[in-house]
Amino acid sequence: MTNDYTISYQGTCYQIAAESVTAGLRGGTVTVEERLDGSVQARLRGRYLSLKALAPPQPREADRQPRRRARREPTVVIPAADHPWRQDYRTMPDGPIYP
Repeated sequence: MTNDYTISYQGTCYQIAAESVTAGLRGGTVTVEERLDGSVQARLRGRYLSLKALAPPQPREADRQPRRRARREPTVVIPAADHPWRQDYRTMPDGPIYP
């Protein structure tokens, strides 16, 4: 049982009716029974729940065609000539880091 009170059984999603919703239902384990006449029933703790079959989700237009990302050229960052990274470490104000 998912948080939106739906269950999935053999590729079909079923919604639990509002009158069947009780405390402790979300995240619980339900027993799904397929009857000889083809109907589907769900049972939780000995009590039958009212089910409604949901229509399969319609594919969106964006899902049909893969999106292509624009490729950017890698940028190379070169620090300015007076940047501290470009100074000689032996002439730093704190003295040389390495002797």
